[in-house]
Amino acid sequence: MKIWVLIGAFLGLFTTPALAQQAMSGAELKAYISGKSIEFSDGRATYKADGNYEYFVKTNVTVARGKWSIKGDEVCVDFDDGGDRCDQYVKEGDKISLKNSKGTIVPVTAVK
Repeated sequence: MKIWVLIGAFLGLFTTPALAQQAMSGAELKAYISGKSIEFSDGRATYKADGNYEYFVKTNVTVARGKWSIKGDEVCVDFDDGGDRCDQYVKEGDKISLKNSKGTIVPVTAVK
């Protein structure tokens, strides 16, 4: 029994607690995206300072356009074609990802 307690204590020294995802606040979100291009593995979202939005899809070289705005802790886009969506940007340690309304997490690869 003592050996299992010692092994458990020893292993506990080398584990780190999981970091919780935290959504950026509206103010953090605006500072992070306004006037910038956010890159992902599949494309690039550009949040222009004037409220215009473009998403370039790498795989089929298409561009979706619309208007973006901040609503609470979400960035929402009303697309020119009539669709819309709201997403969060979440922090987990020093990493930032986009979390869509279905809960899918997409890591940010670069900010320009």
